[in-house]
Amino acid sequence: MLVSDFVLRISDLFVLNMRLWLAPHLAHLKKILRMAGLDTRIWKKGVGGFEPEDRVVQSIRYPLPVKGVTVVSLVSVERGEQLREVFKALAFKPDRTGLLGRCLRCNHPLKRLNSEEVAGFQSRIPFYVMQTKQHFSRCDRCGRIYWQGTHARNMMRRMEEWGIIGHNLPDAP
Repeated sequence: MLVSDFVLRISDLFVLNMRLWLAPHLAHLKKILRMAGLDTRIWKKGVGGFEPEDRVVQSIRYPLPVKGVTVVSLVSVERGEQLREVFKALAFKPDRTGLLGRCLRCNHPLKRLNSEEVAGFQSRIPFYVMQTKQHFSRCDRCGRIYWQGTHARNMMRRMEEWGIIGHNLPDAP
């Protein structure tokens, strides 16, 4: 292993352990950042007690009244460019293994289901999906079940178009 590989992995661990707080007017970035594997929350007035690794993302036009935390100020107003700014500021490049690791609804890490667990949730998964997909994940907090269907594929394509991830991702991790 090269020293540069080690440094990259340490920085990725740092990013994956942080909480990312979005200004309310940047809430449109929430799902994509969660899809990339980042713990992403919406900042509310009065929120404090930030951890040293936390980051607050705001627009340079509308600064937030936050103290004691590193702030990432976005210049762009276009969604793809804003995402590129966030990832550049965090020195984080999403990869195939980190995608689709968080619940898009409640932000909790997803748990990969084995075949016995999938059978237990069979009534909640469409028949066609059960026949065509092999990998399923579940959110232990809200109970939502995920698989890589058209919605995930479309989000990945959009991230490819924006230059956030590489092309030709596999259908299943």
